[in-house]
Amino acid sequence: MNGCMDRGATLIEVERHLMQPALYRIGEGWHANVVSVAQEHLATAIVQSLMAAGLSRSMPADDNDRRVLLACVAGNHHSVGLQMVSDAFHLSGWHVQFLGANVPERALLQQVIAFKPDLVGMSVTLESQLPALKRFLALLTERLGDARPPVMIGGMAINTVGAAVLRQVGADATAVDASAVVGAATALVDGVAT
Repeated sequence: MNGCMDRGATLIEVERHLMQPALYRIGEGWHANVVSVAQEHLATAIVQSLMAAGLSRSMPADDNDRRVLLACVAGNHHSVGLQMVSDAFHLSGWHVQFLGANVPERALLQQVIAFKPDLVGMSVTLESQLPALKRFLALLTERLGDARPPVMIGGMAINTVGAAVLRQVGADATAVDASAVVGAATALVDGVAT
């Protein structure tokens, strides 16, 4: 990672082109029973350490006075991809609240109300988590009505199912990875069609 960044790569580029593919291969190995849970956890911990080191040597853009709240849907214990998204927002000048994995919907709703973000970002790893996402978005809309911030969704399940899931769950937008998310989020918050 340091070598890549020394040669001018951004943290987001390193995360997307080096760390993300490595974690996908680890996940494939786990599914094929050639990588143990312990090995998968070790790989995840190593990547998280590298991400933290890379973030510490990266200079964020000027504060743009935008707020984003990021969380994994209840039941989603895989937060590394969302941490990459958090890094992208942070380095682009957004105020970020990263709640991490498996956030219960009532707690998440309370935090959205308290933080008043311009955007909520949700991560879904497995298709089986889509009903929990749909329930949360319905609860958020019921509670906040027209004051509900736009919601962007992503994660392995969204990348697998595709953008058609947006209407199905009640989300506003999606992005395939951390390198695309900030531009899409900015357009969404600004009300610009993409």
